[in-house]
Amino acid sequence: MLQTRFKRAFILIGVIILGPFKFSAEAENKAGWEPLPATGFVVGHSATRSDINSGSAIFVLEEDGVPMGHPLQMQIPQYGYHLDAQSKKRTPCIVVQAESFRGVNLIGFRELGTHREAVDVDENFQFLGGSEPQSSSTKAPTKSKL
Repeated sequence: MLQTRFKRAFILIGVIILGPFKFSAEAENKAGWEPLPATGFVVGHSATRSDINSGSAIFVLEEDGVPMGHPLQMQIPQYGYHLDAQSKKRTPCIVVQAESFRGVNLIGFRELGTHREAVDVDENFQFLGGSEPQSSSTKAPTKSKL
């Protein structure tokens, strides 16, 4: 998982620029899930450094200063669980950015409660959509059949 620990710093990792960490004072609701944000996410275009500066983007995919990411067709923002590939820990989060670059789909997310921002590949997520889940339990929800 790509992440940075430097508040308000830009980190260049390959072609990914991670933005500043934000810590919100929004209170969680009684179920443990926060309302989806009205701002502070990227949808319909690849993120730019301007999006990073405004706090909307968590990362920028660029090459030689030119944005190279392609937005994924998915609901942004939305609720989800991030699955840490090493520890297998499931963490409730809000997905705020989704882009592809050279066949890799990357998701920018904010953890519930801590508001820690991070980036990981899409296969390490369970996307829950825009309706508030019943609880932030780390217990695996039942998957619906298509």
